[in-house]
Amino acid sequence: MGIQPLATTRELLQSSKLLHKRLPTILEIESFDQLDAIRQLEPELIVAPTYFYNYPDIMKTLEQIAPVLTIPWGQLDKLEEVRLLGTLLGRTHEAEEWIAKLQQSAKEAREVIQPFLKSDTTAGIFELSHDNLWLIPYLSVRSAYTLFELLGLRAPQTIQQEILQTGKHLKVTEQDLPVYAASHMFLIVPTDDTESFRAQLMQRSIWQQLVYEQGCQLHLLKLNEFWFDDGLSLELQLDVMVKLLTN
Repeated sequence: MGIQPLATTRELLQSSKLLHKRLPTILEIESFDQLDAIRQLEPELIVAPTYFYNYPDIMKTLEQIAPVLTIPWGQLDKLEEVRLLGTLLGRTHEAEEWIAKLQQSAKEAREVIQPFLKSDTTAGIFELSHDNLWLIPYLSVRSAYTLFELLGLRAPQTIQQEILQTGKHLKVTEQDLPVYAASHMFLIVPTDDTESFRAQLMQRSIWQQLVYEQGCQLHLLKLNEFWFDDGLSLELQLDVMVKLLTN
């Protein structure tokens, strides 16, 4: 929308490597409760998730620094989120232009991957969480939107019924993964060395079963590139996923 963010937290910057080239001047704040650092920047607007209201003292102080715009996390269709921000920030035209550009990019991406897909191809996205369970995200979280809406890929029936139709994510054990297996399994893992991580997975029988018996293709994604699910991140992640599907 043509608005350059002034600052954000270290956690967000470290988890959004795909965005770094678009944020050349952004300042890093240690955490969102570093109120003096935020005050010194004299921002005109602070954007935060609605769950920050769990920290009422901090929110009260933030509201004294600048108007605070809160957006619900993980509830809105990603394009609707962009439209909402465009409306609230007086950038409706810019938001619609960006959405049209993304939809055109998605159309071109679908044409590129089509020759590489069979008629019965399915896809799923899974994230290894800190408790060693695999998160299967619903449509408005992580890159599920990119996979199923932008690229138009079909989810396995179990994911369609238990996650996408319910709008609730699911955590499963590694041993349960064959039930949710897809032709193309995109795995978000907490490392930048994805090939070493792949080698570790393939030492275990469950992954050998998925690859050699069920014919699944594993595409490993870096958590630091796929943790974000804002509009611009989805656009950049789209290119990564297309390259993996056509490699």
